[in-house]
Amino acid sequence: ITQITDGPQDDICVGTDNGLAILKDDKVSAVLNEQNGLSNPFIWFVQQDRNGIFYIGTDGGGVDIFRPGIFQTFNTASGLPHNTVWAICEYPQKTFYFATDEGLAVYNQNTIDILDKSDGLSDNMVLCLHKSRDGKIYAGTNGQGVDILQSGKFKNINKKQGLDALSVWTINEDGQGNIFFGLYDAGINIWNGSKVFKKINSQNGLPSDAVVSSFCSSDGSLYFGTDGAGVVRIKNLEIDTVLLAGNTVWSIYEDKDKNLYFGTNDQGLIFNRDGIWDTLNVAKGLSHNTILGIMEDDSGMFYLTADNGLNVVEFNKDSYRVRLIGRRDGLASNECNQ
Repeated sequence: ITQITDGPQDDICVGTDNGLAILKDDKVSAVLNEQNGLSNPFIWFVQQDRNGIFYIGTDGGGVDIFRPGIFQTFNTASGLPHNTVWAICEYPQKTFYFATDEGLAVYNQNTIDILDKSDGLSDNMVLCLHKSRDGKIYAGTNGQGVDILQSGKFKNINKKQGLDALSVWTINEDGQGNIFFGLYDAGINIWNGSKVFKKINSQNGLPSDAVVSSFCSSDGSLYFGTDGAGVVRIKNLEIDTVLLAGNTVWSIYEDKDKNLYFGTNDQGLIFNRDGIWDTLNVAKGLSHNTILGIMEDDSGMFYLTADNGLNVVEFNKDSYRVRLIGRRDGLASNECNQ
């Protein structure tokens, strides 16, 4: 032990030669080490400023800056079946479903339960999740189609029920309760609760059969991003518009002012605000030109997951400000996904 100092919310910080321990009620509640972003686990000195930020002097790694409370990491050590998490779905009663390479993790009230093949899941590698209006959880798998979870039991949708392919990358729903399955190599299959009743693919106008993302807009339109052929808008079960032709679009988002944002593979964030198209990329402050996920908080801040950390973007009237959050800030990994 090299130093003991006051921590966040009356906790105690203990610097050691193998990381920083945070004590709460005489027990170790968290440990910061190289996995959490420390440049060197040997800590000589810890100092907290009046804003609650910690400055950690290390043996050979310089000074690391730690902001308490930004992240809580769920990983295999805390109960996840795998550390690769592809999708997150929130359910009532503060329940969260995490799609991983080794099944579904169900988080509720600080406990994690695992659902996998032994519980009826058709494929442990789950790529996407969707909570339908009637309360079902749809899980798109890498190689066995779609599993529907209801009342603790799984029902599988595969080629027998009309699916054209079994790798499902995105799932969405229209105002009539039709469920849209975005297939990586077979376009879009539409499910009405009992069967696949319509298919949209390259044979009837889809610019690419490799569908990788989707979004339901405020006017009820569904947007689908493709791998290499832009975005299609679907209205009344038909293709209405094609945007950003030639781009791979990993994520789509609409803000409260009905502005549209598209996360692309190598062109950064392309968006239309107040009728004007613009691009936010590395040259303008982003950490990477591949934007995989887009979310917005209640204050209007945007969170963009990228191949190199989490970008926080504040849009002002005629400008924007970008802040990067990475492993040094407690992010579990700089390699993000959708």
